[in-house]
Amino acid sequence: TNSIEVFNRQQIKDMQNALRNLPKEFSVLKKRNILKKGADVFIARAKSKAPVETGELREAIGTKTFRNNKNFVFAGIVTKKSIKSVTGKKVVIDGFYAKFIEYGFRQIAWPEKGDSIKKGIIGGLLASVDKRITTVKPKPFLRPAWDETKNQMRADVIALTAKKEQAYERRIKKQ
Repeated sequence: TNSIEVFNRQQIKDMQNALRNLPKEFSVLKKRNILKKGADVFIARAKSKAPVETGELREAIGTKTFRNNKNFVFAGIVTKKSIKSVTGKKVVIDGFYAKFIEYGFRQIAWPEKGDSIKKGIIGGLLASVDKRITTVKPKPFLRPAWDETKNQMRADVIALTAKKEQAYERRIKKQ
């Protein structure tokens, strides 16, 4: 199976039905909060698996909602996220480079200024280029976190939805 496997149709229908069965009084915001809380287990696991050099990548893992589609919650690497630093200032972090760490990459180091690659034949030029290629191996952290937590996330969303619905019904009965 593919390691980036998404939920199958029945699992998605289970979550959608649980959210749809909530009373009409539940706003989009409350439904979104349920989805965000359901993603907490994935976020915690991804943060624990993320390689840490400066901590910026780990801080870039979170949830995001979009203006044009408020019914869905994205969980993963968030770009241009504002957080408060230890000094109290707002800092914008950007985890755009997470894909390079997750999947690996190849980099060609160009010659320093003043140096040149002058070979008389094409084969010699290709040999020079090959020596300057650096391959960085992938260090997956999002895919393993997803694989480990996707079933727990689904169960959490359904359980949270049922809990909120029961609390709502108790509140209505008291009135």
